Amino acid sequence: MKKLIFILTIIFVIYSCSKKESTPTVTQPVVVKLSGCDSIKQGLLKSTTDTIRLLSCLSISGCDSIRLGVLKPNRQDTLRLISCLSITGCDSLRLGILKPNTQDTLRLLSCIKISANDSMRLGLIKIGQNFQGGIVAYFLQPSDPGYDAKIIHGLIAAKTDFYPGSGAEWGCAGTLISGVESGIAIGTGNQNTIDIIAKCKTIDIAARLCGDLVEGGYSDWYLPSKDELNKLYLNRIAIGGFFGQGYWSSTEINNNVGAGAWYQHFRDGYQGTNDKYLNYFVRAIRAF
Repeated sequence: MKKLIFILTIIFVIYSCSKKESTPTVTQPVVVKLSGCDSIKQGLLKSTTDTIRLLSCLSISGCDSIRLGVLKPNRQDTLRLISCLSITGCDSLRLGILKPNTQDTLRLLSCIKISANDSMRLGLIKIGQNFQGGIVAYFLQPSDPGYDAKIIHGLIAAKTDFYPGSGAEWGCAGTLISGVESGIAIGTGNQNTIDIIAKCKTIDIAARLCGDLVEGGYSDWYLPSKDELNKLYLNRIAIGGFFGQGYWSSTEINNNVGAGAWYQHFRDGYQGTNDKYLNYFVRAIRAF
């Protein structure tokens, strides 16, 4: 009887041990949460696409999110977010150093490939600021030809006049340049300039000076139309460098004679016409 009890005890112990070994211990995984900046610093996010993906999911103060291609116009929060990104060429730009409307801010924006359109929506590019080879002169408004609510367009003025103090003639007095008499509105100055250069071979005329200009890596400069020239006058103080004298437009007088063209006086804004052989000041523009 004692032997039977002993055998049954051994069997019970063996069964109990096998029961415990068949039930493995489950260890709960530890979830490590990294901040957006730490993720980049540890090499988890490397490419521009990864960076933009990170930007699209981060929730920051004052903004619900920043989406791909859609930057919310909250300048301080946007700068606070992008300042922590470690990007080649921009390591020295850190939170507290960034100042809106400074060259450092624009350098950082160019490194992370924020478009010029978003830069302007954020208020980082304004009238009177250096941009794309010249100075921002005007942003198109809803009533302007070529206005697009989704993409900001406008005019850029060259930084200086041609031949300050003397100016240049319009050229080809007595020769009607067909088409440029109707080129008055914003957006017509470029075609006016092309037509004038093609039909008037005189050197150093206002349109040719503008059309031949290469400045800041851009070669698409032209003589402004009558309405485009008026925008330069309205923003003349912010743009800078103008004299209180008459400036040629590329718009000819519509009189079938070809004797005169439109100019604008930058002392009082007066727009009038005069003979094309006269010298007036010249400032080139380009569109963006």
